[in-house]
Amino acid sequence: YLLTRPVLSGRLARWLLQLSEFDIVCTTPKAIRGQAVIDMLALFPEVEESTLSKEVLGELPEVVATVVEEAPWTLYFDGSSTTNGGGAGVVIINPEGKTSALSFKLDFPCTNNVAEYEAFIMGLSTAREMGAERVKVIGDSNLVLSQLQGSFAVKEATLAPYRTAAERLINSFKQVVMEHIPGVTNRYADALATLGSKLSYVQEQPNITVVRRETPVVEAMVQEELLEEDDWRKPLRKEFSGESSIKDLKDYVLIFGELYRRLPGGVLTRCVGMVEARRRLQEVHEATCSLEPVTSLYRRLQRKGYYWPEMRKQAADVQANCPKCSTVPTTEEAFTVSLAEDWRAPYLAFFVEGALPTNSKLAYKLKKTVKRYFMDGATLYRKGFNGEPLRCLE
Repeated sequence: YLLTRPVLSGRLARWLLQLSEFDIVCTTPKAIRGQAVIDMLALFPEVEESTLSKEVLGELPEVVATVVEEAPWTLYFDGSSTTNGGGAGVVIINPEGKTSALSFKLDFPCTNNVAEYEAFIMGLSTAREMGAERVKVIGDSNLVLSQLQGSFAVKEATLAPYRTAAERLINSFKQVVMEHIPGVTNRYADALATLGSKLSYVQEQPNITVVRRETPVVEAMVQEELLEEDDWRKPLRKEFSGESSIKDLKDYVLIFGELYRRLPGGVLTRCVGMVEARRRLQEVHEATCSLEPVTSLYRRLQRKGYYWPEMRKQAADVQANCPKCSTVPTTEEAFTVSLAEDWRAPYLAFFVEGALPTNSKLAYKLKKTVKRYFMDGATLYRKGFNGEPLRCLE
């Protein structure tokens, strides 16, 4: 400070004269924040003190616990069916990135959809045995994944027990997320499924273990359910007898000990008891209450594959008492708007009222193409190339 002042007087001037005999160069130091903190800590060391509270004896310092959610496992599955038999391929990847590849030979007659279900169930069963609790399932079978998600209904008697077994297996996990991908991106599992379907056990396979199964997986997972005395399914079960595993009794079918009802249109639904019925009714209502009200709760329960005698009435009562579902329009109310310029008008009039156009050519064209369309609630759908429903827009 003394060396930088141009004019000094008094005591400061005398101090400057005494310092003038030394060769002093005045420089401005550069600030080093990190080093300044270290120097400060060195000059003023911290005194160790106990972190225990002085007011409450034995009180420990506050500890914040952080719960890290376990990463999900990844499961790829694919099924294949050829003239030599069926095959199932499964690829399981744990959270650490370790991959396990399995190929199964299905040594019994099966369709491609049955092979897909076999791969899905055996893959989830293997993942559960390996300790997985959260699984992300990825496959290229749109039919299997859509049926398990409730988008597609089951019409084949051979697939109904598979969906039942798959749903029970899914409920044993904490979380199961299903994702559909194109077949070209599922090459690993597809190669394993193709290998299992074409393998004839002529020579050993040193690198890949192929497990041979002689019976369907649903037959091995049959669980005899104990029915109560007042269960509505008990009289129907008594009517079924004989050695055959699948028998028809009017509209009911008994498949591997599980009772199913065939609805109009060939849809197969599993018959459930009243305890499970109340639980399923609440689950489906909570999951679909906030969705667009174009499909009734009764139809959604059918798509999920459930049936009990009072299902229609109970579903209607739940929707009537729910403030969000009470605004669902009826079939007649949905068509009060004018449809004069809408291309869907002839189809809607045919499905709702059974009316045909007055023009004979238009009526003939409608009869020829009406099989490609169907209605669900108040919405018109067209059947896609693979049978998937396509919503018709204006």
